[in-house]
Amino acid sequence: MTKSFPPELARFVESELRSGQFADENALLTAALEVYREVKLRHQDVRDRIEASQSQAQHGETAALDIDAIVAELASELDEYGQPR
Repeated sequence: MTKSFPPELARFVESELRSGQFADENALLTAALEVYREVKLRHQDVRDRIEASQSQAQHGETAALDIDAIVAELASELDEYGQPR
């Protein structure tokens, strides 16, 4: 497979390869595609949850939310760097 990138992405690829983090272009592209796949899966999950929530709301299946409690719960699940514990 021949890969051709716009100039800005080509510079980024070269920079990443020079950093030594990736053995070659294929390793970089594999890592990038794995991240892309994960993002797509997460986005689909969010869309599915939103759709289910909208359906529940249309059927009167709602509950009051305490945004402060939700934010506090999420914050407690993250470490100091904002990563899940």
